[in-house]
Amino acid sequence: AKDRANARAIKSVGNSAAGTIGRELGKAAGSSFGTFGKRLGGNVGASLARGILGTLFK
Repeated sequence: AKDRANARAIKSVGNSAAGTIGRELGKAAGSSFGTFGKRLGGNVGASLARGILGTLFK
């Protein structure tokens, strides 16, 4: 159970890190489309990064 808890902790830290990185990349990519593009890019980037991470740590 301890191993599982550790894996879960690593995963959640990785998840938030990936989400942050993805959001920043998305914001940068979407900033040319104004505020809306920035917000959309941030959300898409965060979900993409989390999705990729989710497939790596199954």
